[in-house]
Amino acid sequence: MIVSSAKRMVLALRRAKHLGSCARNFLANRAGNIGMTFAITIVPLMTLVGGGLDYSSAIVIRQKMATALDMAALAVGKAANLTDGEAMAVAERVFQANLSALDNVAVGQLQMTVTPGVVNVAVSANMKTNFLGLVGINEVPINVQNQVVRANRKIELVMALDNTGSMSNNGKMDAMKNAANELIEIMFMGADTSDKVKIGLVPFSQTVNVGSQYRNASWMDVNGLSSINGENFSPKTHHFELLSRTSNGSWGGCVEARPAPYDTTDAEASSSTPDTLFVPYFAPDEPDSYYYINRYLSDNVSGTYEYRQSHTGKYLNATVYNSGGSKGPNYLCTTPPVTPLTNEKSTLKSSVASFNPQGWTHIPMGLSWGWRLISPGAPFTEGTSYDDQETVKAMILLTDGENTIAPRNNHNKSYYTAYGYLNKQRLGTDSQYTAITKLNGKTSTLCQNIKAAGIRLYTITFDLANNTSVQNLMRDCASSPSMYFNSPTNDELRNAFQTIAGDLSKLRLSK
Repeated sequence: MIVSSAKRMVLALRRAKHLGSCARNFLANRAGNIGMTFAITIVPLMTLVGGGLDYSSAIVIRQKMATALDMAALAVGKAANLTDGEAMAVAERVFQANLSALDNVAVGQLQMTVTPGVVNVAVSANMKTNFLGLVGINEVPINVQNQVVRANRKIELVMALDNTGSMSNNGKMDAMKNAANELIEIMFMGADTSDKVKIGLVPFSQTVNVGSQYRNASWMDVNGLSSINGENFSPKTHHFELLSRTSNGSWGGCVEARPAPYDTTDAEASSSTPDTLFVPYFAPDEPDSYYYINRYLSDNVSGTYEYRQSHTGKYLNATVYNSGGSKGPNYLCTTPPVTPLTNEKSTLKSSVASFNPQGWTHIPMGLSWGWRLISPGAPFTEGTSYDDQETVKAMILLTDGENTIAPRNNHNKSYYTAYGYLNKQRLGTDSQYTAITKLNGKTSTLCQNIKAAGIRLYTITFDLANNTSVQNLMRDCASSPSMYFNSPTNDELRNAFQTIAGDLSKLRLSK
């Protein structure tokens, strides 16, 4: 161990001090010459300084070995029904994968014993010294050991991850993908599936894509019962009806925010309470004018801009844009669909690979759908009951920006989002800045409701070093201040995900 090596170094340094004392006595003798004096004093000085460097190197190497050993022990602890040979193979693979290159170090064979409840691991190494060899210490032995007590609790984790346009800057999207994939690898360590871990994904922007396969689900507003379904059209016509009138229209899978207060709750969708149903996202064709962006049909009528936009006759047998989200009813519905809780690692990694940065930030959409993925009730029912004491429910929320309402200098006053146009006042105002304040309030309310449901909430701000208002909002959202991570750089984002993965493992290191 390093402790015993330190004792040997203390003896060596005492020898060096003794030689230094002799050198000082010799210097007092004027008969000594300068060359001999230098020769005598340089050895203890080099030993004194170099020994400290060797000792510091040993400490760094031990820490690297301890981290890799922890990961190996955790991997074996999470895996079930392994033979001794399989357990050793897992431990060795994970240990080597997490061990950084070590110069002048000979690492010995990993030692491990596995019982039904405990995994014990140990490893030894010898580090060649650079300076202590001057006093006969050519190697420093390093011994590391650890013990993991198996836990029986399961983990359900949902990651609500920002997929807005700003994530395309400075390599942020790739950094987030890499960090998310690394967390997935840690949670599924040693296996492609797990009976202890389920993870879901919610890529969000100004809306969320739940998947077009749910068009006829009982929780969708198929018949236009919700008060907001068709509010932009005259006569009021619900969104699926308008799509059916076109020659080729199809729903992209995105949804709009439910009217308050249901946008900040996990209330069950029911036709008996129409505003609890989920309305399919439908961005209207805007007037044929320079001041409007989403123009995809000819107006066919004259009159005010508002009348030309609300006219429904233009949709009959019309050909609309369906692909890419750059125009059409699915305008900016560009995020990939959510991934419900799954224990299949490949499914999660495929979803992460499809992330696409575009659009604006509506944090409440990420939070609310993250909650709906992890809750036991519809629309997604993969989550266990809140009463299950053997399951830990957790959510990670990551954003690289503040809640945003993008203004437009026309009668709509904004781009279309999950909260519709600003002029319809779904947020209780048609003022851009007041609407942003409302979104921040909904973010706080959702965070409180999610935590009250017993869900651990981790929050991450990414590349927002100078935005203290968002940092404060996310810090308050987290279950505790220690579960908030401000990550100004890509490397710090990776560290945040690693820390969260370690916290979620629920495997207690006892040595």
